[in-house]
Amino acid sequence: MWIHADMWWRLGASGLVSLGAGLFGLIGLLSPQTLGWPSPVPWQGKLAMLVLVGLLPLWLLSWWGHYRALWVYRHVDPVTRWVQIQTVEDSESRSYYAQIQSADGNATIWTLPVYRPQGTLPSPGVNHLGAVYLEPKSGKPLVITIDGQRFWAVHP
Repeated sequence: MWIHADMWWRLGASGLVSLGAGLFGLIGLLSPQTLGWPSPVPWQGKLAMLVLVGLLPLWLLSWWGHYRALWVYRHVDPVTRWVQIQTVEDSESRSYYAQIQSADGNATIWTLPVYRPQGTLPSPGVNHLGAVYLEPKSGKPLVITIDGQRFWAVHP
């Protein structure tokens, strides 16, 4: 499995919706008569069509972020760090954070929101030795592996 399993259907469905909305918006901007609109399109209609066209680049940015994390996982050598998984619960949801410690384990370098992995979760609040995959240009962690479990950064 390349990227977090829950993201494939979400990215695919949102991609199809943004593609359809973008095409509809492009047709509305270039040929409003095709949609049955009068020749001088009101500014509100043009603005709405621009918003629909803008959905496609937003989706492409999201897709690129996930593929960037996959590339880093496959091509970059990881560094070994102590990692602590934190679970934060509120009334409606549960969030997961990875706290990456310095090499000596004394200070937290990054607190990173991550997707929940498939399978069992490592003990929350306990330091685990993990492989941290850093993005080469920015040095930001994108993927963390603890005991065979992969944690993908939420917004790479």
